[in-house]
Amino acid sequence: MSEMMQMSLSKEEWMLGIAYLLSAKSDCKSRRVGAIITDDTFHILGSGYNGTVTGTKHCDEEICARVARSINTNLHDDCMAVHAEMNALMQSKGKGTKLFSTTFPCAACLKTMLNFGIKEIYYCEDYFDNKNVRSHYSNIFIEKLINKENINIEYVKFLMKAKDA
Repeated sequence: MSEMMQMSLSKEEWMLGIAYLLSAKSDCKSRRVGAIITDDTFHILGSGYNGTVTGTKHCDEEICARVARSINTNLHDDCMAVHAEMNALMQSKGKGTKLFSTTFPCAACLKTMLNFGIKEIYYCEDYFDNKNVRSHYSNIFIEKLINKENINIEYVKFLMKAKDA
């Protein structure tokens, strides 16, 4: 039996493994992200990956303005992709309490997740802003909101990662 098969994964690691598999479907040129939303018993209610709006050309078919201009900011106005967390939330129809994402959500996704009742966030990679600072620590409003709402945020070390585009 292989070493990987002998490993026993926690439920959190299992969900993040599924999120990493989803991230491989992304056509984004700058970052591949996968996300899962579950209920309290880890039943999957929604899943998603970052990708272009339904019916539009994929990033590998048409150059994203953000990538073409080498923009590296938290401003997503030039980004053609819908974020993985938002796709998972839409699929879950706004239900669920746990978010498992390969990357910590941006501020906009985080606010939306909290508004829909997500109480636990598990992630494997930080989301850095243009100053190479973790976005969830650089936004004072978000930090206060997380503390006020008593949101459990947990970094989970995970060995498997999707290849970058």
